[in-house]
Amino acid sequence: MPRYLSILANFITIKAMPYDIFPWWLFFLRWRLLPRELVYFAFVALLSIWVGLFEPQRWTAILASNFLEVLIFSGFLLMGHSLFERATHKGFLKLALAIAVLTALDFYVLNLKITAKLTNVKNLLSVASEGERGAFVLATEASYWALTLLGFYVFALAKRWWLAAFSFGLLLFWNKGIYAMSLMLLCTLAILPLRAAVQATIVGALVVLAAFWLDVVPARPLALVQKLLGQGYSADDLLVLVQLIENDHGSRRYSAVINSVLHAQIWYAQPSYEPYSLFSQLLLNYGWIRGVLVWLWLLVLVALRHPLTWREMALVALLTVIAGPLSIPFVYSFVFARSLSAESGLEKPPDTWMTRVPESTPRNMPLT
Repeated sequence: MPRYLSILANFITIKAMPYDIFPWWLFFLRWRLLPRELVYFAFVALLSIWVGLFEPQRWTAILASNFLEVLIFSGFLLMGHSLFERATHKGFLKLALAIAVLTALDFYVLNLKITAKLTNVKNLLSVASEGERGAFVLATEASYWALTLLGFYVFALAKRWWLAAFSFGLLLFWNKGIYAMSLMLLCTLAILPLRAAVQATIVGALVVLAAFWLDVVPARPLALVQKLLGQGYSADDLLVLVQLIENDHGSRRYSAVINSVLHAQIWYAQPSYEPYSLFSQLLLNYGWIRGVLVWLWLLVLVALRHPLTWREMALVALLTVIAGPLSIPFVYSFVFARSLSAESGLEKPPDTWMTRVPESTPRNMPLT
């Protein structure tokens, strides 16, 4: 059985656990850390212990979980490719079909009874409907499930599995998650080849226009666009503007990141605010100086581990600043596509910013 199926169980707690998310996929990783990565993990662990025991802020369970989330997230970025070693285009298509059938059965027929048994889903009566919230299954809320689907979408897109990517894209559209859709758009433009990205932008614009013309735009994105075009949000401060938009759509994701950046201290931890992305988590855990150091260190390790292009590496850096939560890190799964192809020898790795060969170098000459 493919290990990536463990990702689907991220929210399954059988109501026996007090929290909504448990990273079961951790038990399916192949833990093969390189020496430089072991040094990183040891440093972050020791730094976290030091902050918790010897610095001014009070040690709390929230602070401890923040430290643990950084380590878990780092593990996914560096070793998550092992979850997808047996991934195939046909397997992804079967998975998308199975998710569609299960979602239709549980969401529309059973009113989320399966999901209610397996997870700590809240407000069951209000979400199990065909209203503004889209369809989901096996998750505590629709937006969390959208981030799970997004992980499969970006991996398929990076592997150039067009039909599988289209299938998971349809599932995301069915889900109607505004936050996940914004990340989907960003990742699509960054992962596709430049010419294809331009073509996709043109096609996407035509599809949006056709959707407006046919009056089939989902209610929540439509309300957001209409209010933005009608200047329904009036604020001089970026944070206030983001908060106004997110309050209308039940989200605090981007405003949490901005809040964390604005209130982080130079050196000490500041656990009074709720972080969301990796960057905001690091700033609140360790302060600006140490937080930025850990952030840059992890990005370098990712670049050394995975043969990413400039655009893909820039996307990773941007996502660590804006995307979250860390407990649902699957949007980063696109970084594994090239690593697995290079390891299997199925396709020639692209020229990357870490491995580019000068044009004057003979192709049969070993690099030193």
